[in-house]
Formats: sequence, C-alpha cells, structure tokens
Amino acid sequence: MLDTEKSAVIQIGGKEYQLVLTTRATKEIAKRYGGLENLGEKLMKSEHFEMAIDEIVWLIVLLANQSVLIHRASSKWP
Repeated sequence: MLDTEKSAVIQIGGKEYQLVLTTRATKEIAKRYGGLENLGEKLMKSEHFEMAIDEIVWLIVLLANQSVLIHRASSKWP
C-alpha cells in the first residue's frame, strides 16, 4: 500500500495515473531545481509558457513512473 500523503491519482484522457513522491523522485527534483522548495518558484517564473509546460510534463512523468517502479519491485517479492 502506498502512503496516501505522498501520492495522488490524476486522470489524463480518461485514464487514471498514480503519482508518487518517493525519495528517488525527490532526489531527481533536487538535481533539476535545487530542492522541492524551489520547484513551484521555478515553474511560476518560467519566461516561456512552453518551457513551463515541458517542466510540468517532466514532473508528471517522473512521479507517475515511481508507481510503475514500485509495482515492478513489489511483484518480484514472494
């Protein structure tokens, strides 16, 4: 069971995706933005709308992939 405080379900094109903020995802965000606290500020200050959209897509993919990785890892355990 995933921690509901660190996960959320979103719907894109009628399909549900679970987004999970894991330690691994946090480390990737820190590499890209300098930390979680800088994420919102950097997105809001994007000079170009297209750049902001690209960053939001990157973030959604990163968080959605965490649930895939968790599922794969848990299916390997008996």
